Amino acid sequence: MKNLKEILLWGKDYLAKKGIDSSLLDTEIIISSVLNKDKSYLYAHPERIVEPDLENKILNMIKKRGERLPLSYILNEREFFGNSFYVEKGVFTPRPETELIVEEAIKTVKKDYADRLVNLFEIGLGTGAISVSLALALRNVFIIGCDISQKALSVTKKNILRYQLQNKINIFRGEDFSAIKTKKFDIIISNPPYLSFGDYISAQREVRVEPKRALMAKERGLFLTKRIIRKGKNYLKEKGYIFIEIGDGQGEYLKEYAENFGYVTDLIPDYAGIERVLKLKL
Repeated sequence: MKNLKEILLWGKDYLAKKGIDSSLLDTEIIISSVLNKDKSYLYAHPERIVEPDLENKILNMIKKRGERLPLSYILNEREFFGNSFYVEKGVFTPRPETELIVEEAIKTVKKDYADRLVNLFEIGLGTGAISVSLALALRNVFIIGCDISQKALSVTKKNILRYQLQNKINIFRGEDFSAIKTKKFDIIISNPPYLSFGDYISAQREVRVEPKRALMAKERGLFLTKRIIRKGKNYLKEKGYIFIEIGDGQGEYLKEYAENFGYVTDLIPDYAGIERVLKLKL
């Protein structure tokens, strides 16, 4: 049996040899998760002997990380916008940069829709992180969301139930506007796949473990974004908004493309200065 210090050092060295840059941090996160303790506990009690069953669980999880499986799939958890979400392999993991689209949607609702109910449609739910975060942050939204993946819908449902949002979020299986018919929304929001084939091939191994169709799109990553822009205006109420997360270098082209369909456009940079959110208004 090993103590905490020995397991921590073993995990750090093991992951470093596997080429994991964040070897110490990842080991700390895994141990903390299994023991249900914060990181400070590991260093305050380095001589604590870890029970054999917990030690085996920690070592197995570290080995999976060494195989470049993302931490979110190993832990079945991911923090997003201050909330914890259930995640599993086969479903796109929410990223920190996607928090920007949530922030911008919240600002718009509070500014333009403070005194009435907002109908919002999300295309491509994934884990449901965007919709759940908006439903938790805003009292006056009702959300409909879709995804083509049954597994994604199952994971989203778990996160809706986790936060007891069944009365604020309805979900269905579909690609985009296929089942909406004549319904119109105040806000349409999406983080569609926007990597090109080249981007996908050159991405880190951890990224390529995730579902390809949630990451990569035709037309150099622009296919689905352009379709949302084209079709979206038919499903927006007057003076409605569309928020779309976009890839690095796509902003100016998509801005011009959207203006051809009559939108007023805005490109919003993330904290790294990359144009990350395309905001459209009719």
